[in-house]
Amino acid sequence: MALGNAFHKRGEYTYMKYWIFVALFLLGATISYAQYNVAPPTTCLNTNANWDGTNWTCTTSADTINTTSTPSSQTAKQTLLSRALPAGYLAVNGQCINIIAWGIAKANNNTKTQTIDFGATTIATTGAVVNNNGAWKVWGIVCRTSATAQAAVGDATSATTVSITNTTPAETLANSININITSTNQTDTDGTTIKGLIVVRIN
Repeated sequence: MALGNAFHKRGEYTYMKYWIFVALFLLGATISYAQYNVAPPTTCLNTNANWDGTNWTCTTSADTINTTSTPSSQTAKQTLLSRALPAGYLAVNGQCINIIAWGIAKANNNTKTQTIDFGATTIATTGAVVNNNGAWKVWGIVCRTSATAQAAVGDATSATTVSITNTTPAETLANSININITSTNQTDTDGTTIKGLIVVRIN
């Protein structure tokens, strides 16, 4: 009888250990779930919210946002807005930047050209387009393929003309690289006005 009671109590003890284990497991899972499912703070809604394993931090991928309206002042090729990309900014192969600029052309039937120049390479160009008081946009992505080589794609629109380009810049990324948004005007010095430039780090 005593032996039976001992086995019975041992069974209850094992049963109790099982449910304690289950309870602790569920509690830990709940805590873990709650920890990793905390909503990011509302202050991050206009930026990027990153979870570091303990807390949310707010970061932004925007490198440059410049909405200074700037008219051209000559017919020859001219830089309207620019960004000097810091030395080593693209430090790892596969890292990329997104560049976009936009503006408006003067109301006449002369040709105007807008470009993105990444260092010595034009990665996006509208070409010489008759744009009479219409909008224009130049956009490009540049990705690092080595310390001295990049792959780029550009997309430009002026009035209804669209131009797509693929280029392979060869800038030494250990140096600072100039990103220039340029204009060339057929006759009028003020044929192009830029409205904004944004440079965004993709990764």
